[in-house]
Amino acid sequence: MNWTWLRRLGWPLLFNCVAVLVSGHAALNALSSRDFFWAVVFALIASAFLVGVLLHVAQHCLAGLVNHRCSAGGIYLFAAFTTALTVDDLMYMAEAGGRPYSGWVRALSTASLLGSLVLGFAFLTVLVKPRYGYIAALLGASLSWPCFAYLAWNLPWRDFIWLVTVHWDGELQVAAVFSLATGTVYSLVQLRRMQRTSAATHNTAEREQLNSPKLAG
Repeated sequence: MNWTWLRRLGWPLLFNCVAVLVSGHAALNALSSRDFFWAVVFALIASAFLVGVLLHVAQHCLAGLVNHRCSAGGIYLFAAFTTALTVDDLMYMAEAGGRPYSGWVRALSTASLLGSLVLGFAFLTVLVKPRYGYIAALLGASLSWPCFAYLAWNLPWRDFIWLVTVHWDGELQVAAVFSLATGTVYSLVQLRRMQRTSAATHNTAEREQLNSPKLAG
């Protein structure tokens, strides 16, 4: 299959289009449930991604910058939501069953919730200062990974269809693990790319300085 058209269109644009549909659907569901707070939140998120799509359609000079930042923000926001909801549900069910988390399990859960909060901060930061956003996302992921590594190890992956269709919160837990992995890998790749670009720019500047004619004393 020829993917040239897809590369020309741009993965960030496709991501933003999907994000508009997903967040818009979430806003409609929240509105139908009369949950007006989340309806407004998801509507604002959908509007932000829609701005990126419209800029690309209009071939605006800021389209690439906005779409890449919206994509990064979307990844971190989704990871923050799914990880926080997963841990909160697990803690709620443990308390409802009369066996609340304690000891190291509670410590991992608390650290994961803190990591979700940092990922939410990374969502805001990457829209303004991408480098700091990537670093914040890695910090948040490092806080959440101990809990989700333990969770992922105990998930019944061999019964994947049952896990995401029948298992209580299975779909949410799988989404949390994969979104956390995606956010971690994306941050590492982007930081590595920025480091290479910075090194290449520095080397080019040094070569130009060495090749420039010396001023007569």
